[in-house]
Amino acid sequence: MRPTTRPARDDDGDGVLPDRWAQGGNRRSFVAELDGAVLGHCRGVDSSFHPGSRTFILQVDPDLPREAAVAVAEALTRAQLAVSALPLRLRIGADDWLERRVMDACDGVVEQVLAPWCYRVGPALRAWAAARPAAGGLRPVEPRDEEPLARLWARHYAAQHARWAPSAAPDELRRLFAKTLARDSPDSYDRRASRVLERDGELVAAALVWPEEEEGEGREVNLVSATYEDSTALADKDACLADVVGACEEGERLLLDTHMTEPGERILRAELPPAEDSQWTLLVALPCAGGQLRPFPAGILTEWDAPAWVRGAVGSARP
Repeated sequence: MRPTTRPARDDDGDGVLPDRWAQGGNRRSFVAELDGAVLGHCRGVDSSFHPGSRTFILQVDPDLPREAAVAVAEALTRAQLAVSALPLRLRIGADDWLERRVMDACDGVVEQVLAPWCYRVGPALRAWAAARPAAGGLRPVEPRDEEPLARLWARHYAAQHARWAPSAAPDELRRLFAKTLARDSPDSYDRRASRVLERDGELVAAALVWPEEEEGEGREVNLVSATYEDSTALADKDACLADVVGACEEGERLLLDTHMTEPGERILRAELPPAEDSQWTLLVALPCAGGQLRPFPAGILTEWDAPAWVRGAVGSARP
């Protein structure tokens, strides 16, 4: 089976967005077809948050036999790589066998590993919160905090991604985050559940709690701070999270990212009770003629409980 690929059109079916590069857009969109039937499609979408990245979205007909699906996926990926000047980046979980095949076929490089992130509020998490030192200046979010929060989040985000996925300039990040944090944004965070820490008239840390994307999944919590990895910053973020936990109902789920390249996030994960889920995730870059790759340092996983498939994807040969 040898599917062919071409730029997507408006009439290629539900969920397929037409290719718009010629009109000056930032999305390349392709379909794979055989005997006139569309068997899959892919898109490469530029990121305002990460100008050096292009997000890769791949969808293949789920009813195809496994090897046919692989042929379609590889054809689409190679078509996208052929027109991209930036590496294509995608998320891969344990069940994403097709994406893992594509990663292997196209020499994908793991740039980040995300550890399990679901923590249930109960005696163990409450004991962790109770052991955190009290922090003066801890309070709920107020209307006057919108602009300072956008600046705080932008500063933290730039530092958090500097090692492995450099972000846009802080002023551009602040503008992007201000849209999300605005009170009239449909995607905004939960102000009642979130906490900020103010010191000497400045916001120095925050725990931003977001609504559930799916019922029962849990609420994501972003921990941000003015400085990044010093002991004060870690204690400030701990204090914000502890206050969020204290206000939660028993049994609630909180979702906390652990980017394994980041020492401060690894420290927090080591101190928290074990996560409830086992969902490890890889952030992978597919190389092209342009762009820079930043391989994940495999040695980081030595003392952690990452499963075999994660360790195998990272590879022991990388320092």
